[in-house]
Amino acid sequence: MHLADYRFTCTMIPENNFENWKWQQRNSFRNLSDLLCAFPALPRINDYKLNNSHAMDEVLRNYPMSITPYYASLIKTFDKSDPIFNQILPTRFELIHKEDELNDPISDENPKIGFKSVRGIIHRYPDRVLFSPTPICSIHCRYCFRKRLVGKGSYSLTNNEIAEAINYVSKHKNIREVIFTGGDPLSLSDDLLFDYLLNFSNISHIKTIRIHSRYPVGNPFRLTAKLLSKLKNISTPIWLVTHFNSHVELTNTSMYYLNRFIENGIPVLNQSVLLKGVNDTENRLKKLLLGLIENKIQPYYLHQADLVKGTSHLTVSTKKGLQLFKNIRGQIPGYAIPTYIWDRPGGIGKIPLSPEW
Repeated sequence: MHLADYRFTCTMIPENNFENWKWQQRNSFRNLSDLLCAFPALPRINDYKLNNSHAMDEVLRNYPMSITPYYASLIKTFDKSDPIFNQILPTRFELIHKEDELNDPISDENPKIGFKSVRGIIHRYPDRVLFSPTPICSIHCRYCFRKRLVGKGSYSLTNNEIAEAINYVSKHKNIREVIFTGGDPLSLSDDLLFDYLLNFSNISHIKTIRIHSRYPVGNPFRLTAKLLSKLKNISTPIWLVTHFNSHVELTNTSMYYLNRFIENGIPVLNQSVLLKGVNDTENRLKKLLLGLIENKIQPYYLHQADLVKGTSHLTVSTKKGLQLFKNIRGQIPGYAIPTYIWDRPGGIGKIPLSPEW
């Protein structure tokens, strides 16, 4: 693979660095001027001229942007017809807050519910816990249900808090699975990630570990041979859960790096979010789901978008979502159809949605 294989028009990128995941993170676009300068030839709507509006500045103060050069290279046009644009570019519509939208839509941080037993652990279901070791992500998705915390150091865990989280899991023998989430757990160094995995793996009642990550989508170069070697040395079975929302994200690059993990015995699931302008047509949804199974990735969940503040412009109605599911069933194999779920506000948990037949 060469730099020319990526749809990136900026000539200032050194080819020998482009496929280094740390370089990608260090050189992520964090303001619109730099991003737009790198893509002078791409068509764009008025909001994305070089003279940014005051509204856009306010959006970025509240919800910063971060886009790796790799993921930016997938954008074909700066308008709502582009599924990558819709997921990652800030927009003035994020300043529209509807009455039913929340900062914390699934009550991660609601102490009244009692799920957050110790910092970094959410124990919502009896047999499994979420472990959030870092708030750092590969890219900042505009629909993210944790966008309030992404990239903020105040959500990082201290060494003592990490120890308390591990101790909590060791004391609760009904817990069978630890789910690494975030932020994005693959933002951690190989050594630190391996240390956390090893600690949980050494707890006798932990039977499986899941790693949920958007790195295979936004910065697939993170899936290094060294990381693979580390994961293979963990005795507890590890499942990788990716987050592809569009068939456009299933690039030769992301599949090249991801398939090395699959071929070495690490099963991969995928969960997507139903998003307007991304995967909310029969054609786009079918291309995504078929593309996943063609690359040995099991479609797992399709999420109804969470009611996050400033995301109504991306929300698809459940009525339309159910109709989409009804329409594609019978057109693609049953194992390519994920469970359509809604994580309702208030910490209720995931509710399966199904069409009436």
